[in-house]
Amino acid sequence: MRSDAEAEYQAWPRAAATAEIGWSPKAYLNEADFANRLALLGDRWTLQDTNFYPSLLAKWQVAAAGIDQMVPITATSNTLQVGTVLSPGTSLDTVTIKIDWGDGTALTDASVTLDQPADNIHVNGAYQVSGSHDYQAAGTYTAHILATGPNGSANAPFTVQVLSQCRQGHCRRG
Repeated sequence: MRSDAEAEYQAWPRAAATAEIGWSPKAYLNEADFANRLALLGDRWTLQDTNFYPSLLAKWQVAAAGIDQMVPITATSNTLQVGTVLSPGTSLDTVTIKIDWGDGTALTDASVTLDQPADNIHVNGAYQVSGSHDYQAAGTYTAHILATGPNGSANAPFTVQVLSQCRQGHCRRG
């Protein structure tokens, strides 16, 4: 192995499987149950920047988290980083990410940035999500990140407070 990334890729999830066998009584070992629990670790490993082999035995989950926003009404669209989508073991072309801005307008495609480009030893799957939108009225909107991948979908709400006036850094709510 030539790097720490290669060592991690070879070790995970094998280390989890080895621990499962070593710590569990033989009567309780169940491959399907282990694969389900392993799939739940994929998001955690991705967030911790742990490089791991995306075994086909696990149905890696799609997860998303939104980031609340506070923006002024402007004549131009506001570009906002609205959250993160996790889909371990996937490439961007297998994941669809849209934004529902919560104001009755049509869904928009999200702009997506990869945390780590995929190659033969790096799992793709942590995506930073942003989008541009122009709210027409002040108020509080519940928006959603809608992500769909090979093994499911996620719906992550976030709140956008649109403020009517801002002067010298002080904003008033609508």
